[in-house]
Amino acid sequence: HLNLNRYATKKTVAESMLDVALLMANASQLKSVLEQGPGFKYYRPVIVLISVSLLFQMLAGVFFILM
Repeated sequence: HLNLNRYATKKTVAESMLDVALLMANASQLKSVLEQGPGFKYYRPVIVLISVSLLFQMLAGVFFILM
């Protein structure tokens, strides 16, 4: 007998943990790039890409909360 509610809860928790891990990884990468400074060859593109990723993560979080 499969309890679908329990499965859905576990799936939601697992997805939330992955979202938090991705957010932390992006924040860590952003911190590393900022610490290296503008001398880093791909400084601006990396800053832009990480910032866009963080923005999308926040928008997705807000979107899922409002649904």
